[in-house]
Amino acid sequence: MSRSQGRAIDEALSSDDIASLGDEIRLLRKVLDEVRDELSWANNNAHDLPLGAGAMAAFKRITSMSLDPTARDFQVNTVDEETIARLRDEHASATPGPTESSQRSLF
Repeated sequence: MSRSQGRAIDEALSSDDIASLGDEIRLLRKVLDEVRDELSWANNNAHDLPLGAGAMAAFKRITSMSLDPTARDFQVNTVDEETIARLRDEHASATPGPTESSQRSLF
């Protein structure tokens, strides 16, 4: 940025404008924090609430989705629950469980 551009910006924005922008940014941060808290709570507690309970009726648990969210054919929850359960069981049986360690103690 050249000096003349810097001076033009300084002249265009007064200290009141800058303070106002700072207030707006603080407000946006507060709102985004509240939205994040609400979504975190909903994601962590959705399984405990019956479907259609109050505000939770607007939330939908995502069980499957397309790999590319920008694809034209992007879809959510197209895989049925039985297939998901079968795939989880297959993965659990294929994944080796914890094995007993030969290390007894660090000290």
